[in-house]
Amino acid sequence: MGIISWGNRKLFEKEDDTFEHIFQNYHDGVLMLDDCKQYMKANTTQVPGLTDILIEYRHSMIDVFLVVHGPGQLPPKIWDHASGVIVMATAR
Repeated sequence: MGIISWGNRKLFEKEDDTFEHIFQNYHDGVLMLDDCKQYMKANTTQVPGLTDILIEYRHSMIDVFLVVHGPGQLPPKIWDHASGVIVMATAR
């Protein structure tokens, strides 16, 4: 897995086990998933580790931000795990 670190920040290159690695090793921070439409599937259980992150983020003390260009770009099941939503200007 490609990981670039600087200070307390890490940039993970997209790999099949990235979310599993994050779930097992990351805590007490912010997880920002930008343009997550690229790696979200309709069934989040098809992305190893992602469902674990979305369910257990409070226990790991992680704030998770999913950034998309419109609400339709997220699978409907994701909304079950949302504790808050921020909507900015969008054409959709």
